[in-house]
Amino acid sequence: MSQNESPKAPKGKLLIGLALFIGGCVATWFFSVKPILKTLDARDWPTVSCKIISAELETHTDSDGTSYTFDIDYQYTYNGKIYKSDKYAFIMQSKGNRKSKLNIVNEYKQTQNPLCYVNPESPSEAVLKRGFHKGLLFAIFPPGLALIGLLVIGSQLAPPTPLPQIRKTKKDWLPKIKIRAKSYHVLEKTPITLQGSRIIPVLVGVLVLNIVWNIIVLEVLLEVYQWIANGTFFENASVTLIVPAMSIFFAFTAVYLALALFNPCPIIQISAESIPLGSTALVGWSFRGRTSSIKHLTLTLRAKEWIQYSTSSGKSRNTKTQENSFYQMQLIDTTNPDEIRTGQVGIIIPEDTMHSFEAKDNKIIWQIVIRGVVHFWPDIKNEFKIAVVPTGMSQEQK
Repeated sequence: MSQNESPKAPKGKLLIGLALFIGGCVATWFFSVKPILKTLDARDWPTVSCKIISAELETHTDSDGTSYTFDIDYQYTYNGKIYKSDKYAFIMQSKGNRKSKLNIVNEYKQTQNPLCYVNPESPSEAVLKRGFHKGLLFAIFPPGLALIGLLVIGSQLAPPTPLPQIRKTKKDWLPKIKIRAKSYHVLEKTPITLQGSRIIPVLVGVLVLNIVWNIIVLEVLLEVYQWIANGTFFENASVTLIVPAMSIFFAFTAVYLALALFNPCPIIQISAESIPLGSTALVGWSFRGRTSSIKHLTLTLRAKEWIQYSTSSGKSRNTKTQENSFYQMQLIDTTNPDEIRTGQVGIIIPEDTMHSFEAKDNKIIWQIVIRGVVHFWPDIKNEFKIAVVPTGMSQEQK
C-alpha cells in the first residue's frame, strides 16, 4: 500500500456486521414478528376447553449449569374432531428458573378443564396462552441484534480516513479537531471556528429505537388500553407497567431531542489551531439563531483523561471506560443578554499539566464546554475539542 492510499474496511468486522444483521433479521422474523402477529391474530380465536394429557418439568444440564423448561400435552375437541397440541405460547420458551416453570406445570395439573384457543382456519393449531405475558419481552432482543449489525456495517463502509504521509513530525498524537469551513473573523490573527457535537445522529437513533420498540410491544399496549377501558388496569398492570413506561420514555427522549434542534447553535472561535502549554489564546463565542431565549450562559475550559481497559470475570472479558477531569477553569458565567449574545475571553493553559494526546486506549482531551439555560425548553449543551501541544512546540514542528 502506498503512502497516500486509504485503508480498506477490515473484512473481518464487515463479515461480523453482516452476520449479526442477517442473523438478527432472521431471528426478528421468527422470534419477534411472527409471534406478535400470531398473538394479535389469536385474539379472535374461539375458546374451547381441553384436557391435559401430561404436564412435566424438564431439566437441562450443560457446561453453563442447570436450566428448566416444561412440556404440556393437551387434547381438545373442535367441530366434532379431536386434536392434540403441546403449544403453550407463540414465543419460544425461555430456560428460566425452576420455581416459575414448576408453578406453570402445577397450575395445569390442578386445573380440571383449562381453556385453550383454536385457530378456526387450521383447527390442528391451538395455544394455551394468548395475549401478553412475560415471555413476549424476549421479542425485544432480536431487532437489537440486527441494529448492532447494521451499525457495524455502516461504520466499516464509511469513507476511511486517509493515511498520513510519513514525515518527521509529532502531530500524529494530536486530536482531530472539527473545524467549520467558514470563519466569522471575530478575533485577531487567523482564528478557527470549531464544530461541536451534533444532535441529529442521536435523534435518528432514538427515533428508530422508538419505532422498533413500539412495533414489538404493540400487543402489550393494546392489552393495557383494554384494561384501562374495562377499569381493570390496576389489577393487571403490575406485570406490564414497565412496557408503557419505556414507550413513554423513548417518546419523551425523541421529543426532547427534536426540540433541542431549534435551540440557537453555538459557534466557538479560537485564535490558534493549537495552543502550547503555558501559553495564552483568545476564545470567542456567538450563536446562530435567536439568543433571547438563553437566560444563563457558562463557558468552561476543561481537561480530562479517558481510559479504556479490559476486565476478566471467569470466561467472560468486559471492556470498560473511565473519565477523570484533572483541570477545569470557568471562563464566563453571565446572565447579561449582551454578553450571552457574543463575546471573547482570554485563556491560559497551565504549563504543569498534560498536553492533548490520543491513542487507542488512552486520551487526554482539552475542551471548551458551553452550557446555556433555556427556560421551559431543552438546555444548550455542547463540547468543543481544542488541541494543546507541548511547551515550545513551534508551528513548523507541528
